[in-house]
Amino acid sequence: VTTRSAQSAPGGGGRGGGGPSQAHVLSALALPPVVALLSKFCDEAENVSSSTWALMRAEDHVARLAAAYHPISTKSVVGALRGARDISASHDAVCAMSILSCDPSARREMMQDDSAIPSLFALLCPPPSSSSAVSGIGVAPEEVLCARFAAMVLGNFSLEEAGRQGMVEYQGGVEKLVATIRSQDPEASCFALLCTGNLFMQPHARALYINVAGSVETLVECLEATSVHALRYAVGTIRNLASDDESREALLSVPGMSTKLAELCNHRNIKIRDHAEAALGNLNIFQRNSVRNSSAMSTHSFNNGSVRNDNDSRRGSWGGDRSVTNSQPNSSGPLP
Repeated sequence: VTTRSAQSAPGGGGRGGGGPSQAHVLSALALPPVVALLSKFCDEAENVSSSTWALMRAEDHVARLAAAYHPISTKSVVGALRGARDISASHDAVCAMSILSCDPSARREMMQDDSAIPSLFALLCPPPSSSSAVSGIGVAPEEVLCARFAAMVLGNFSLEEAGRQGMVEYQGGVEKLVATIRSQDPEASCFALLCTGNLFMQPHARALYINVAGSVETLVECLEATSVHALRYAVGTIRNLASDDESREALLSVPGMSTKLAELCNHRNIKIRDHAEAALGNLNIFQRNSVRNSSAMSTHSFNNGSVRNDNDSRRGSWGGDRSVTNSQPNSSGPLP
């Protein structure tokens, strides 16, 4: 924040004007709840993670403040990303998009720009030299942060039908998501899992995914994740993938997959248990009286959310409004 502010001050080498920069104002809104939440979560065994996860939890609050007090428009942010001259400019734009995309109306407006989804996909999968994990306390390279925030925005876009359709139609998009799931950055991988799970509401997305070499094995490997969030997304993604015969056959061909799902039916986290049981039911490994509901999951809320009707009752949806607390039996809509 200090660096951005100095760059924006007269004579500082950045934008002039004497007032606080947009990055300074936005960061000032975001940092207090982020610091407070990070401190709280680090005291809870299931939520030890980096500040990005704390930012996710704070985003509803930050998005409201930003919309009320910050002179940023969604169109200008997408334009800034499209016209970014260097990685720092891309980082500023995609960071702002990651916060603003938590608001449904803002993300819908951003998706109206045809360049939004291609620009975000272009930031995924940074060069290997940039993607090594940060050891100890430190800041990841900007290329890694850009990929992380881009995956986060795509995850939020995947809560909307238009977003899912746009991503499925983007040539090479599914392959980029697979590569991001495999990346060395666990947070970008986690966001890519969430996005992929929501894309599986589209039959064509499932067909594209299982045709990527090693993609199903990659998904099953994610069942070994130590992060509760990543594991929850991985199990839910498998649940949604197991929605047609071809996808079920691909999953069942991976050794140990059904055994691992059965083990996760006893996980301490209820949402992981629910997803594991539903996935086994979708795979016809055992019969249940009814298919359990999944609670809605998004990159900014882990509460229950709305579930939309769809042609296949096996799929669970991650995402939706905070105000909706129950999903309908045997229905699907955006992941928990």
